Amino acid sequence: MALGRGKPVEQFLGPAFGFGRPGIRWVSIEPRRSGGFEVLHHLAWDVGGLEHSDISEFPPLDPGADETWQQIAEHDDAAEAMRLAERHTDAAPGQWMNFGVAAEDYRDYVRVGRLPYPASEDDLTAIVQRLMNGDGDERAAAWWLDGLSRQTGCLH
Repeated sequence: MALGRGKPVEQFLGPAFGFGRPGIRWVSIEPRRSGGFEVLHHLAWDVGGLEHSDISEFPPLDPGADETWQQIAEHDDAAEAMRLAERHTDAAPGQWMNFGVAAEDYRDYVRVGRLPYPASEDDLTAIVQRLMNGDGDERAAAWWLDGLSRQTGCLH
């Protein structure tokens, strides 16, 4: 794994909403120069699209923040850093990828259809219809469900 070679890994988590604008979330685990690993949770304003998908260049979701990331954990062991990231975010075991590859998942997220923000009742109904029809793959369904939950506060 990349962490064992001193390279960071990351995982795209899907939508985020706040400060009156749509955003995205991802988590990264980065080796520290002094040893060990830090777990960073990123919240960025979703200003991209299929042609502009380098999420590391997106501005913070919080207009008052200087960076997109917040350190949420650190550990000397790579496997434990991953477990901490998975425990404190929606990161899935076995879905870690080399740093920079989360932009490809972001493009997939854009391609399958991100939730409008703010979503109208018709928008939300359309997403529920897509879910019931089995549109999209497992990741798309997870992103839509997560987005519905984050925008409405419920999933029923």
